[in-house]
Amino acid sequence: MHWHAAGEGPPLILVHGLAGSWRWWEPALPDLARRHECHMVDIPRFGAALRPDGTADWVARWLEAAGLPPGCLVGHSLGGAAATSLAATRPEAVEALVLVSPVGVPAGRGPAGYALPLLTALATSRPRFASRLGTDVLRAGPASLLRGALYAVRADVRERAREVRVPTLLVWGERDPLVPAALAGEWQRAIPQTCLVLLPRTGHVPMFERPRAFTAALEEFLDDPRDLLRRGPVRRVRLPRDHRQAPVG
Repeated sequence: MHWHAAGEGPPLILVHGLAGSWRWWEPALPDLARRHECHMVDIPRFGAALRPDGTADWVARWLEAAGLPPGCLVGHSLGGAAATSLAATRPEAVEALVLVSPVGVPAGRGPAGYALPLLTALATSRPRFASRLGTDVLRAGPASLLRGALYAVRADVRERAREVRVPTLLVWGERDPLVPAALAGEWQRAIPQTCLVLLPRTGHVPMFERPRAFTAALEEFLDDPRDLLRRGPVRRVRLPRDHRQAPVG
């Protein structure tokens, strides 16, 4: 396994999605690392030793072995489903939860229904990201990707999400072709303390496509001491003037 750390301050645990790696957080890392100790882990390949639905337990074991204190857990896509399960089952390890375009609510499409959205995502991605994705796809291998994709299509963590009791932020790309932003409403109904930031002109990987807007949303969420002390409902997130927020659902 690979584990990377940067910065100083309260811990941020960053968990990537399918076909991803710690490098997907790099564009947002300079800003995040100014105020946080960022820990980015590469999830191993899915196979006999690790099934996709076992990712939360794997991350929990890694956190314990690494001796990291409770902090903010940030999960992207398939990592969002794992982060949700971990926050529900190991609440002592998580002070706040950030879900970025999370998998875990069925979209009503079979595996074949993701072919066109996947092609759309690839066609509209930046060359730098496409190059990074290619490297990570080769690292994962076809068998691991197939296992992860089949799980992602069917995963439903809403029952587990209802057990989450920490302040939660949803960050979604308005133009996400893989995990539609319309699913955010289901997440808001499942998790009691939830606020949503919908980023315009953004697809499935907000931290790479719009790193400043992503960082602004996360920092505003964590800056409110009521969130981490759980003294009241999570207030809505204010973004810079050129970004907007909107609830979906």
